[in-house]
Amino acid sequence: MPPDTAVLFTIDQRPLIGGEQEAERGGLREALDEPAACYNLSLTYPEEGRMPHSPFDRRLMLALGAAAVGLAIPWIAFAHHGWSWAEDEQTELRGRIREIYIGYPHPTLRIETGEGLWLVELGNPRQTERAGFTETSAAVGDQVLALGNRSRTREEKRLKAVRITVRARTYDIYPERIRTG
Repeated sequence: MPPDTAVLFTIDQRPLIGGEQEAERGGLREALDEPAACYNLSLTYPEEGRMPHSPFDRRLMLALGAAAVGLAIPWIAFAHHGWSWAEDEQTELRGRIREIYIGYPHPTLRIETGEGLWLVELGNPRQTERAGFTETSAAVGDQVLALGNRSRTREEKRLKAVRITVRARTYDIYPERIRTG
């Protein structure tokens, strides 16, 4: 191979482009003045009849992206279900923490009460952290008082917390929703 030839390789180093003629056809973004070896992490080969980043590739990626968004919208809507599932009246729930989850879509606590095991949803992770509640704020076994809106389905032991108190500290998760009195 002449010393001034640039060759592009894939991950497995199969040649994609050989010689300066490919650079002239647009296979390289700029002409190489010095001998060089380039590596391409693409799995597209010239024998397939198209180069990486061709208009066909962009259309394919756009179509795949649109399909992914279309499939994600119902999940996003489900994950951000709001408050419609919860009663308007607020309730207090006292118990012992059995499980703590800090993550998406909502951090949760599983609380053991005299009525059984309850799922207590907090705000989204950033909102919960802004309220001061993090993974170190509570531990399994801690006593907790949760104020919030329980599920409209009475058999479901689920509460959307607006405020929680644990280890003698109060965390206002949704301060604008707290009703006193």
